[in-house]
Formats: sequence, structure tokens, C-alpha cells
Amino acid sequence: MSDNLARCAREQQECGEYLRSGGPDCAGAALGAADWLKEEALIRLEYKTFLRNKRISVKPAGFKIDSAIINPKLFAFQRDIVSWSVRKGKCAIFADCGLGKTPMQLEWALRVSIQTGCNVLIFAPLAVSQQTKREGDKFGIPVNICRTQSDVQPGINITNYEMLEQFHPSGFAGVVLDESSILKGDGPLRKGITDFARTVPYRLACTATPAPNDHMELGNHAEFLGIMSKTEMLSTFFVHDGGDTSKWRLKGHAEGAFWKWVASWAVMIRKPSDIGYADGGFILPELTFHERAIDVEREITTRTLFALPAVTLQERQRARAESATQRYARASSSDRERRCLARSRSARARRLAPIRSSPRTSRRVRLSLEFPPSRYPWKPLTTVLASCPTERRAARIAIRCGCAWSSLSMRSRSCVPN
Repeated sequence: MSDNLARCAREQQECGEYLRSGGPDCAGAALGAADWLKEEALIRLEYKTFLRNKRISVKPAGFKIDSAIINPKLFAFQRDIVSWSVRKGKCAIFADCGLGKTPMQLEWALRVSIQTGCNVLIFAPLAVSQQTKREGDKFGIPVNICRTQSDVQPGINITNYEMLEQFHPSGFAGVVLDESSILKGDGPLRKGITDFARTVPYRLACTATPAPNDHMELGNHAEFLGIMSKTEMLSTFFVHDGGDTSKWRLKGHAEGAFWKWVASWAVMIRKPSDIGYADGGFILPELTFHERAIDVEREITTRTLFALPAVTLQERQRARAESATQRYARASSSDRERRCLARSRSARARRLAPIRSSPRTSRRVRLSLEFPPSRYPWKPLTTVLASCPTERRAARIAIRCGCAWSSLSMRSRSCVPN
């Protein structure tokens, strides 16, 4: 290309010199200069086309749908993401917690099932199937919970990852991975999921943490979706970092091309405004921590004049255990707790969700927090775990007064719920 452009420049310079000399054929020289200008423009256009064709991108493998038929209960940004993902066919939704990945994946599965007339299978972690089914009932999308191939019914089916070997991919037109961060690493489960989906025409991966440890883990998602193998991705965009062959580093000149490639098959958002929509009620109020310092008498086990701060994990666990009684007494005597207990007798507190015991262990209590639907219409119920006596007491107080709660911090400090 450079030789052709240099030739065009020389010819244009010669034509310009002839015109300035006032030769007898100035008209021909002017036509010649115009031709060489057109030749240069053509060469540059062809080179841009060449570069455009060399760009690594993912072509759509799905189908278009009218946005009017998408579930009206979804928010506008959720409907756009569903429309995009259906058109892509094989893609990933990397949306932050609370942005509605479950209803979006259910709507995607419903559209694939209607378009193909075949079944769609959703893989989810343990104990998530029932929650997904309830979400489906809320949005008018039927979901069948199954454990083996014989339990599959027409439409959308859901099972957990541990039941992977009980199903055959030939019976499904689409597969969805809920919490697809399970693909990180190179264990047998990741390979089994990738092999299972290899012949499925429509695939969707949904998670808020696609690469919790390193960008190279995005290659596992690309391989599951059939876009590019992890090995090919590493050789294209990454380079070995030093002498350690197990560590890869994103090439400096390939950083922009890498993220453009990822954006061609995945959508990443932390809030609706990332894709041009108003955040609205998706901005949570600031969390306020109330810290109360307490004095704890400890036996000095080291050869020091004073007790040293807890630094390691074992030291913090020991300090937490030794100060549990004092922290509990401090939280019980606080004015904040007395105000919360007074509010707990109100009629509003009686309408809140009760405390339910966890079937797995008697030491942990499963708590349901109900938020005011006027402020948080997208997340009316949240389930959390309190794993120590002080956390359980703080959570009970928070539930009775209708506010969120935070676990007690270590290092002999206590946090009273907001």
C-alpha cells in the first residue's frame, strides 16, 4: 500500500510542476492530477475495507422480534437487552446484581421456545430453581423444574448444574446458564457444560461476575457460546507474562480490539444509564454504618506490653469469638435497639415477613427482608443469612422495623443496624 501511495504522490507532484511551468498541455496535466487523486482515494478506501474485514467480530446467529411482543412487565432497558440477545442468538448478559437477569433470561428462553417450537433448558445453582419458577409466575412465564430427561415438559425447563449428566442436548433448542461464573477455571464441570452446549443452536450466559479473577476467564464464556476457543482468544489478544507460562497479560495494542470483540457478544452494565436509560429507582440509598467501640479484656499471649491488633484471619476470628459477649451486651443496651424494639410493636411490623429457620443447619437463620414497594419496586424480597448470634439479633431488629441490616464487624467493634 505504501508503494502505491508514494507513486500517486509523485505523479501528482509532477502534474503540479507541469501546470506551474505553463506547458502547452495544461488541460491534460490537470486531468492527470485528478485521476491520480482518485487513485489515491481508492487505495485508501480499499485499505480501510481490508482492515474492517480483518476485525474480529461475532455475526448474529439468532432472529429478530418485534419489541412490542416482549413482556411489558420488563423495564425498557431490559426489553432492549432481550431484543438484542435474541437477535444475537449466542451471547452473554453481564448485568450487575438487582438489574433483573432472571426475568430477562426467562423472556429470552420463552422467545427461543416459541420461535423454534422446541424446549429450552436452564442450568442454575442449587436452591435457585424454585426462586426462578416464582419469578416466572410473577412475569407470566411457565417454568418446569426437572431432574432428569424424562421430567422435561414442552417449553422452559430448569435444573441444577449437578444434574447435567441426566440430560441430552439433542432435546433442546436453547440452553441458559444462570450464574455462568461457574465456567471459571478448567474443571470437569466447565468442560461438561461446554461439551453439552456444543450442538445447541441458541445459548445464553447470565452473571454479574463473568471474570472474578482475571480477564482471561472471559475465554471460557466465549468457548461456551461457540464464538472462539479460550486458547485462540489467548493467542490473539494476550501474551505470556514473563517466564510463567500460566499467566497471561492483555497486549497493550490489542486492548481496544479485545473489548470491542467482547462487546460484540456480551452486554455489560452496572446501571441502566450505562446503555442510555435513566437509573430511576436503581440507585440505592447510601448505606450507613453505626460503629460502637467496646473495651475487652484479653489475655496477652505474646511477649509484648500491650495486646497487638488482629491482622491475620485466625487472629480476627479469635478476637471476634473472645468479644462476642461484650459486643452482644453493647448492642442490646444501645438506644438504637430500644427505638427499633418500640417500632416493632407497630402494625406495620406485623405485616413484614417472619423469620424462618433454615432446613440445613440450626446455627444459621434464613431471614426475609421486605422492602417498601414504592421505593424498591424491582426487589420486594431479599433473602440473607445471619451466621452468628449477634448477627441474628441485629437482623431480627432490622426486620421488625423494616430496614436493612449489616453484619457485625470483627476487631471488637459492633455495627448497629440502620
